Amino acid sequence: MSMSRRLQIPVSASDEDLFKVAARQAGLSTAEWARRLLSEKALESIRGNRSPKEALEMLFSLQAPVADIRVMVQQSFKGRYK
Repeated sequence: MSMSRRLQIPVSASDEDLFKVAARQAGLSTAEWARRLLSEKALESIRGNRSPKEALEMLFSLQAPVADIRVMVQQSFKGRYK
């Protein structure tokens, strides 16, 4: 991965020490540890932090048609070409 941008975030000395310990325990550099964690949290924020079970419950609550994909494709074609 080519790094061409820099994100500078001021942190306290105690936070820096904490981050270094966490990165060391993960076997990563502090920068790589921070990049991974920031990316993970950004994606969670964008997608929503739902468990697979919660996501399925939300999907089923929409009462959208659910069937075998072959059946749904056939129904789609029938509706499209009436």
